[in-house]
Amino acid sequence: MRGLLAGSVDALVTVIGGFTLATLLLREKTGPDYWLPAVGCLLAVSFVNHVLLTVPVRASLGKLLFNVRMIRMADGGRPHFWQAVRRWVAGFFYQPVQYLLSQVHMQSDTDGEDLCGLLKAH
Repeated sequence: MRGLLAGSVDALVTVIGGFTLATLLLREKTGPDYWLPAVGCLLAVSFVNHVLLTVPVRASLGKLLFNVRMIRMADGGRPHFWQAVRRWVAGFFYQPVQYLLSQVHMQSDTDGEDLCGLLKAH
């Protein structure tokens, strides 16, 4: 349950932080001149939260709030930068598929394992 709550907080951080940044940077823009850079702002906030914060402290903001840490499967150490990047990119593809599978009761037994050699530790 903590992982779900942490993910929800991270999604809120990304949406609120991304649109706040976009609004500050793109005050005069409208239509496509706003939305394309706004998506870039959302991605930037997400990257900072899920990669740049996770590497030194082992957790994004949501995970910090719910005491969940990301560790390397191999030795329990901190995630490497490129592992965190791969996990961040995989999250755009793997997590929606995992969600859909859970809705039809086909969720994997390896729920805590990650594609990039990282685990969520509680």
